[in-house]
Amino acid sequence: MIEPTETESKQSLDSFVEVMKKIYEEAKTNPDLLKTAPHCTPVKRLDAVNASVQAERTTYLGKRMTAFEHDNFKCTVCGRSVKDNAVLDTVEDGKGLKTVCLDCKAGKTKEVKK
Repeated sequence: MIEPTETESKQSLDSFVEVMKKIYEEAKTNPDLLKTAPHCTPVKRLDAVNASVQAERTTYLGKRMTAFEHDNFKCTVCGRSVKDNAVLDTVEDGKGLKTVCLDCKAGKTKEVKK
């Protein structure tokens, strides 16, 4: 049984479903292959795997910083900043990342200014 959490993105879940479908089709066409599973893909260099993960993380952090700078380090919902003791985060709004404070992210504040 598979139980995805709320931290899994739709893209990640869709990718998982596609892999499961491929495994199912493979099992139908070649059941002996499934009997000898698991099959491991050799990794020549672990640092190559780590580099890929690090590159993704660096890209995401860069996008977050760009959003903070674009929004002048202020919440785009209520206008608070770190000077007002607001803890800032980013959320996806369909156009990209935007800066919000944790209170606004949790829906605890009313919109004051943009």
